Amino acid sequence: MPRLYRNDETVFLYTLCEPDTEEVRYVGRSLNPNARLRSHTNDHASPCFSWIASLRSEGKRPMLRIVDEVTGDIASARELGLIVAFDSPRLLNIRDTRDKANRSLAHRAQKYAHLRSAPVQADHFLGEGI
Repeated sequence: MPRLYRNDETVFLYTLCEPDTEEVRYVGRSLNPNARLRSHTNDHASPCFSWIASLRSEGKRPMLRIVDEVTGDIASARELGLIVAFDSPRLLNIRDTRDKANRSLAHRAQKYAHLRSAPVQADHFLGEGI
């Protein structure tokens, strides 16, 4: 179950990247990104575990990048927006999460389409209040 945050908490949105190419492999959110990275390395259920283990066997570590700081009330939505923005076949976030993000963005685009004269695409909403 995803972690719920208080509205006033500062939540960090982060990416884990390939150390050589800087390709984004995972998008996450946490109150403490360094502790969350450690948990990814120890949790066999984490989608990052095998990838990080592979890097470690080569003497490498993933790059942790803080992408944004947001309040707890928008952390989940912003994370989903970043998953959509960084989507690639090699992104380790669960496919259901990406599908949920796409449905959420498409719903939002449809909901507010009447406010614009031109057709609205879901990707126009990335970064706008999420």
